[in-house]
Amino acid sequence: YAAFGEVSWSITPQLTVTAGARYTVDKKRMDGEARILSLGQPGDILSPAPLREPYAVEVEKTWREVTPRFAVEFKATPDILLYASAARGFKGGGWQSATPDRATALRPFDPETAWNYEIGIKSDFFDRRVRLNLAAFQASYTDIQLVFRQGPVPLLFNAGEARIRGFEAEANWRHDSGLTVDAGMSLLDDDILSVTAIPGATATVQPGDDLPLTPSFQGNFSVG
Repeated sequence: YAAFGEVSWSITPQLTVTAGARYTVDKKRMDGEARILSLGQPGDILSPAPLREPYAVEVEKTWREVTPRFAVEFKATPDILLYASAARGFKGGGWQSATPDRATALRPFDPETAWNYEIGIKSDFFDRRVRLNLAAFQASYTDIQLVFRQGPVPLLFNAGEARIRGFEAEANWRHDSGLTVDAGMSLLDDDILSVTAIPGATATVQPGDDLPLTPSFQGNFSVG
């Protein structure tokens, strides 16, 4: 469950500051059992699973996180808004979905956290027929959940820091006839800054590598 509160203050008709926070209680429980269902010798083609021993686990853990958010907005004109924000977020913890032994199954991974910073402009032109939004942002991760391997088994551990920097642009044009043109693009520069060694496991990434599933460029264009 979570509780959330936010307060905004209009310092002037053009300038507004906002502060808020969310308190989250993330309670999880896992009941698991692993059995060896092998038709052959351990490690051969009939027994591909690396399970070392059958086991059963019942685990429960509660994580508590406070995630604040701060923002400033400045209405430069009725059609141009400048803004900046800083917010903390987190990705929940848990347990491994498959492990070779009970000791590893009992070991949780904790939430990863990130501070997200963004500045941008939202603007309309030509009687709001043209819209242009621009934003630059950075996300700084701590205790990031990285994939390690124990033999062939992938496991998650809190084992590093990472950073993502980027830029986004969105444009829209609307004609009186109803025709609309939309376009957008984003640029990302991401790096794993550090990786903490995990005894008995091998990291699948190293400092300087890109984060998984973070393309450096994305774009879209549509006419309707």
